[in-house]
Amino acid sequence: REIAEVLDKYCTNRRGGPIHRHVPLLGGIARLCEAYPLELVDAVLEGLKRQMLSDQAISSVELHASGPVPTEPLFDKETINEIAGEVMEYYDDISGEKLPYDLVVKARQEEINWVRSIGLYDKVPRAVALQRGVRPLQVRWVDVNKGDRSHYKVRSRIVGKELKSKTREALLAHELFSATPPGETVKALFPLLVTDLPVAMTGGEPLVMGVYDISRAHFMPAVEREIYIELPDEDKLDGDGDVVGKLKRNMYGCRDASHGWMKDWQALLASGGYQVGEANPALFFNEDKFSRGAVHGDDFYVLGPKFAIDDMKELLGSKYQMREAHRLGFCEGCVRSATVLNRVVELGESDGRKWVRIEPDKRHVELIWRAVGMNRSEEHTSE
Repeated sequence: REIAEVLDKYCTNRRGGPIHRHVPLLGGIARLCEAYPLELVDAVLEGLKRQMLSDQAISSVELHASGPVPTEPLFDKETINEIAGEVMEYYDDISGEKLPYDLVVKARQEEINWVRSIGLYDKVPRAVALQRGVRPLQVRWVDVNKGDRSHYKVRSRIVGKELKSKTREALLAHELFSATPPGETVKALFPLLVTDLPVAMTGGEPLVMGVYDISRAHFMPAVEREIYIELPDEDKLDGDGDVVGKLKRNMYGCRDASHGWMKDWQALLASGGYQVGEANPALFFNEDKFSRGAVHGDDFYVLGPKFAIDDMKELLGSKYQMREAHRLGFCEGCVRSATVLNRVVELGESDGRKWVRIEPDKRHVELIWRAVGMNRSEEHTSE
C-alpha cells in the first residue's frame, strides 16, 4: 500500500507541464524499460521503507543505524566526478576519435563561461515558454579536436537542435541559408593582387589581401524570433528551479542562424560604405576605397589598398571577435604564401613581373592516403 501511494502520480502533461512525448512501446522499444530511472528506484525504496515501518518489520532506531536511506546520495560530488572521468567517454563529432575526458570538460566549461559573458540567453521559468506556446529546443554539444593526436586542441560548441517538424512558425526558403561565393570569385581576386594598377585608383598604395576569421559567427546576431532552449547541464545551478533559456542572440543549430549571420555582416559593411552584390550577396565592393571581397561562411577575403584593409580590420573588430589570419601582398608586413579555401596561394616576382600560383593543399593528399590505409612510401598498383 505504501509503495502504491508513493507511485500514485499524475502525468505532468495533465498538470501544466513540463510537457513530454508519450512513445508507443512497439518494435522492441519496451526493452529500454529494463533500465529503471533513478527517480523510480528511489520512489520504490521510499515506499518500501514506509511499508516496513508500518508493518513494524523495522524500527525507526534500526532505520537510522542500518546504513544509508534511499534519499541519501551514494557518493559525494568529488567522488562522482572521479567516477565520471573513468566511465564517461567523449568522441570527436567529425573524426569519431576518442577525446580525453578532462580536455572535453575544460572546453565545455570555457564555452559556458563565454556564453554567460555575452548573455546568450536569460533564464526564465519553464511556465513562461509554455504560456507562450513555444516548446524549448533541445541542445547538444559538438566536440572537435582542432589539433592532432599529439597536440590536442579540443573545441566544444553548444548547438540547438531545431528540426523542421518542430518549428512553430514557417520560414521561407531564403531564410534558411546564407549566400556562398563561387570559389572562382575568390580566385579572381589574386590576378588583381599581382596587377600594377594606376595610382589614381589605389591612392598610390600597393594592393594587399586581408583574410579574417570571425569567431563564433552565428552567435553574433540578435535573435529575431522567440526561441527557448533547454539549459545544458553545465549551466544548471543550485536554486535555479525548473527554468529554460530565452535566447537573446542566435545560436548554431537554429534554422535561420546562417541567414541571420549574413544579414548582420551585411548591415555592418553597409555602415562602412560597402555595397553588397546583387547577383551574389556574399560579394561586396567599395568604389571610394577601391576595395572588394567575398564572405565564405565566417571568413572574409578582402582586396584593396593597405589603408582600406586597415579600415576593414577595424570595422570587423568593432563588433566581432576576429583575427587576421593572413595579409597577402608584396609590401612590408605581408606574407607571400598562405592557405586560402584549402588551396596554397604563393606570390612571387621574376624578371620584374609579379605572379601568383594556386595549388591544392598537399596535406589533403596525405589525409586521403591515410584514410584508405596506404603508405605513400610503398608501391601500389591497380592490379
